[in-house]
Amino acid sequence: MIEKSNMKIDASLWHAYSDPFFHFYRKWNEVNYAVITAWNPYSNLRSKEENCISNHKLEEQLYHVDYVPVLVGDKFFEWSEESYATAVSVEMAVQLANHFQQNAIYYVMNNELYLIVCADPKVMHELGDIRPRLV
Repeated sequence: MIEKSNMKIDASLWHAYSDPFFHFYRKWNEVNYAVITAWNPYSNLRSKEENCISNHKLEEQLYHVDYVPVLVGDKFFEWSEESYATAVSVEMAVQLANHFQQNAIYYVMNNELYLIVCADPKVMHELGDIRPRLV
């Protein structure tokens, strides 16, 4: 289990984080980018309305960089969270994620997908090629 102050990532949550699929709402040509959300801080479920408000606040923080909305979920999108792909550094993405109380982010470098736990951002967990995860 990974812990950070009021955050815990148990095995089932880690498994869910490790098997994501992505639906981009428009063409995205960046080579290096983060995928971040403001939904469900520290994995505490909130209403869609609360999540949309938080995500709008996150979007306001992205005004100076290129970004695109992306839906992140399981293989069949039975579970999903509205997110943003954004052309920022790992450090900036983790800073934003911490501000919005997120456990982790995804980062893509040259089509390789990584899971980064905000409590330990120097460790990048390789999840493989993102292309088979694009739907």
